[in-house]
Amino acid sequence: YYIFKNIEISEFIEYSSYIPVYILVISIILAMIIKLMESLRWGFVLREKKAVFNSFTLFSFCMIAGFFNMFLPSVIGGDALRIAYIKNNNLSLLSAANTVLF
Repeated sequence: YYIFKNIEISEFIEYSSYIPVYILVISIILAMIIKLMESLRWGFVLREKKAVFNSFTLFSFCMIAGFFNMFLPSVIGGDALRIAYIKNNNLSLLSAANTVLF
């Protein structure tokens, strides 16, 4: 709120109209690739702990965690959410935290 309170919406729209569309498309594609790689890496770690999730579920968890990391005051929110999701799959809290934090 404090960052955006002095910015006029019309000004923001005007300045963002100067950004080329291909830059936006490339940015979105790169962000998705990063989240996909993050979920694949997390899946490898989970398999070592004998916890099996399908790739789409892990990707979904990473996307949701990314949202919370962006909008909560600290980056811990998304990680805590990922730990809570996988803790319900018969992993101890310590094992779940290890798969997310390391």
